[in-house]
Amino acid sequence: MLSEKIEVVEEAFRCNCCYLMLDFDPDAAGKKGQIICYIHDPDRIFYVTSSISDLISKVIRDLYSID
Repeated sequence: MLSEKIEVVEEAFRCNCCYLMLDFDPDAAGKKGQIICYIHDPDRIFYVTSSISDLISKVIRDLYSID
């Protein structure tokens, strides 16, 4: 599943059409306020993380891990 997410993200950056969105109306398996990624052409939506604070924490952690 992770390899599929990586492939989708790489595709989004190649076509310059990736949008991160707050999901305030998730389906039964989701959580209100989760972050999803929308990719246009072909249209795809996939789960990124559980909240904006979780996303920011991950970005900060990744920034500190860059050599």
